[in-house]
Amino acid sequence: SLDYAATRGDGRKGDVITHNARTIRSIPLKLQGSLPSLLEVRGEIFMPNDAFARMNEERDQNGEPAFVNPRNATAGTLKQLDPKVAASRPLQFLAHGLGAIEGRSFENESEFTHCLESLGLPRNKPLIHADSMAKLLSAISTIDEARHELAYATDGAVVKVHAYDLREALGFRSRAPR
Repeated sequence: SLDYAATRGDGRKGDVITHNARTIRSIPLKLQGSLPSLLEVRGEIFMPNDAFARMNEERDQNGEPAFVNPRNATAGTLKQLDPKVAASRPLQFLAHGLGAIEGRSFENESEFTHCLESLGLPRNKPLIHADSMAKLLSAISTIDEARHELAYATDGAVVKVHAYDLREALGFRSRAPR
C-alpha cells in the first residue's frame, strides 16, 4: 500500500504529501502482484496541459485567479493541507526511478520497468535502448521531437545507464548519477 509520499525538496528534505498523493487516481493505493518488502518508487506528479487549461477556464468562470503554469499549480496543490483540494485537481503520476528496495533486486532498468508495469504503476515512456553513441543521439533527437506532442511539459530526454552494476560503479554526485 502507499505508506509515504514526499517531494524531492532540496535533495535532503522534502514535504510529506502522502495525504495528497492518495487522491491521485493514477497512483494505486494497493499494488498488484508480488511485492518486495520495501519499494521506493520515484516519479513525477504533473498536471496534463489540457486539464490545466480546462481548470483555468473553470477558475476564470468562478472569478478565481488563473494559475500561471501547470508545474506551479501542481507544486502548490501538493503542498495543500486539505486533500480535498488535491482530489479536485487533475493530477497524474508517472514513475521513472527506483529508490530504496528490500526483498528483491533488479539487474537493469528493463527489469525495474517491467516490475512497475506488473504492479500497476504508470511509468514514463518511451524507454529507448541505445547500445552506441549514434543510437543514443538518435534516441535523444526522437524524444526531443516527440516531447512536443506529450500531454505534459518536459525539458527533454533523460539518459540512464541500463545496467545497475555499471551505474553503481560510475557513482553519484549530490543530486544525480555521474
